[in-house]
Amino acid sequence: MHLVRGVAVATALMILASQPAQAEPLASPPDTMAERVLPCAPCHGAQGEGTRDPYFPRLAGKPAGYLFNQLVAFRNGRRHYPPMNYLLAYLPEAYLKDMAEYLASLNPPLPAPAVPTVGKEVVATGERLVTQGDASRSIPDPPPAEWSAL
Repeated sequence: MHLVRGVAVATALMILASQPAQAEPLASPPDTMAERVLPCAPCHGAQGEGTRDPYFPRLAGKPAGYLFNQLVAFRNGRRHYPPMNYLLAYLPEAYLKDMAEYLASLNPPLPAPAVPTVGKEVVATGERLVTQGDASRSIPDPPPAEWSAL
């Protein structure tokens, strides 16, 4: 009985081994730069707009040359942040340049300001210090209005 079962199992394995493997069809690579930068979205926002976490900066609208230099610095290890170093490790400079130009071309709206989590009195004190200064605390007066044109 064991011999029959062993022969049956061996035969089944030989039949399965002789069949060509049916691989899943490969998904086509991302076609647009918008699709290609999707790995950036969890930290930098879907449109490069950034997040409330200042550790992950806004990329949209930054100068393309600046972005390119930062991408190259991460890729080459001059800047150290393991997820960025990993994502960029094998990307050629032409690809990084295309990424930088794409991100520079984006102009999503700025995120809404955070709702204050402090009382109105604290907010009012902050506004007064910014708009009027406080010499007793060495907080200077704001610059003259004509400086705003600079």
